[in-house]
Amino acid sequence: MGNRSLAHIEKVSSIHPIMCEGKPADNIELVQILDYYVVAQKGECQVGKLVLYVEVDAILPECKEFEFLRSKKFTIKAMKFGAKFTDVAGNRIISQGIIFDMNVLHPEIELIEGTDLTEQLNITKVIEDAEEDASLNDKKNLTFIDKLNKKLMRYPFYRKLKKNVFGEKIKGTWADWMPPKSDEVNIQMIFSRLKAKYGDDNGWYVTEKLEGQNISIYAYRTKSLFGKKTNIGVCTHTRNLITDDGSAFWKTAKKSGIIEKLTNLDKDYFVRGEHVGPAIQKNIYGFAETDIYVFDVWDIEEQRKLNYAELVEFCRSNEIKMVPILDNNFALPESVQELLNYSNGLSVFGKNVMREGVVIRRKDDPNISFKDKSPEYLAKDKKKK
Repeated sequence: MGNRSLAHIEKVSSIHPIMCEGKPADNIELVQILDYYVVAQKGECQVGKLVLYVEVDAILPECKEFEFLRSKKFTIKAMKFGAKFTDVAGNRIISQGIIFDMNVLHPEIELIEGTDLTEQLNITKVIEDAEEDASLNDKKNLTFIDKLNKKLMRYPFYRKLKKNVFGEKIKGTWADWMPPKSDEVNIQMIFSRLKAKYGDDNGWYVTEKLEGQNISIYAYRTKSLFGKKTNIGVCTHTRNLITDDGSAFWKTAKKSGIIEKLTNLDKDYFVRGEHVGPAIQKNIYGFAETDIYVFDVWDIEEQRKLNYAELVEFCRSNEIKMVPILDNNFALPESVQELLNYSNGLSVFGKNVMREGVVIRRKDDPNISFKDKSPEYLAKDKKKK
């Protein structure tokens, strides 16, 4: 799921009142798109109407249609309303995304439900490139230019300009034998379908979604003139760092012992986890040093992810840390709202640290998975994944 859909045409599923101190709010209502809930002006939508839905973490292009978002740097964030605003069940209102009328689209765009318009509208995603770039160098050795580049990388126009002028620095290609780049789908995209298919089946397991950087480590043996050669590499979320470049990614990978452990195995694996610690996402857990917590393992020879039992045994037998398991006998609740409420809570790490959310996977098929991001965490005024 490497290319996430951030803007798509969808039908309004339902419309619900927003309560303000026990009475229906005058000007706003809650609009359901798939299993997302978005606050909109009353009367703006009707059930069955097609709208353009843009997800949280999307960065819209600078144009007149989106000019009203300039103060927010054209970035769509979750919006948490005051305590006096609730739905009819008493849940706090958090608007996840934004909807637009079809008239913002070019007349030539075909209006078909489900159409992904992310690339066509030049919409990009809030990314970690700035942190990744900083991590590729020892922080103590960063020059003024490095620091300036880190700050400017947060802006879409600069990333685009840099790419057009200098091209992309590619250290290694994302090879065919590697798993797809990780980007779990949000539960609101698929909850209804999963609930209809699996019902109350408790064949799911839940892990905490850690706030950090995606990191992968692999050992892949190939034939050479002198027999077999073991290729070792470290990957960020988007890049294959085929040689030790002194970056924080490589330093942590070596320090963790995962590289050595993979080279000593009789099979080839691609191990993926969360890179956490100082200088990463503000180190909200207060770790004294960087570390890696694994969330999936790819069997390179068999071209598949290890299932739950295999993953747990792989990490146990190789003494590799795994992301915190919160429940290994989980069943989907009756509604997506219950699932979103479940995602709220405190992290396993650190006192009074709010968790980013959870990731839920099938125990027998790890390809069936989704992220359940905490609405409370999303609504915090901070950089989000």
